[in-house]
Amino acid sequence: MLTIKDNDGLLQNKLYSEGIDELYFVRRGIMKDLEELRAVFNLFAIVLEKITELDSGYA
Repeated sequence: MLTIKDNDGLLQNKLYSEGIDELYFVRRGIMKDLEELRAVFNLFAIVLEKITELDSGYA
């Protein structure tokens, strides 16, 4: 599962400043395959690139 966690409201994470959300990935089990890890890393890179293209990556 890949999602964006909103950092506002009642469940606000104190590790991040206000207005900073978190790109969050969850997978069942332990990831042992290096190619799978690389694929997830590339997925994060693509998502972050698209977010900045939309100008949503900047406050």
